[in-house]
Amino acid sequence: MKRARKPEIMADAAYAIFCRDARRYTGHFVLDEEILREEGMTDFDRHCNDPNEKPELDLFVAAE
Repeated sequence: MKRARKPEIMADAAYAIFCRDARRYTGHFVLDEEILREEGMTDFDRHCNDPNEKPELDLFVAAE
């Protein structure tokens, strides 16, 4: 759990998507961090259970 993120990151990403023009932004597969970076967010510490730990990568999503 130390390396997990809080669920609020999903809520923040969903809100960012909902604020976009639905006619122009549909059918995209996105990751929460990717969307938030597009919105200008660079500090994700508030979304971490333990900001001193690097978040665990999702096992089902390839890291770039």
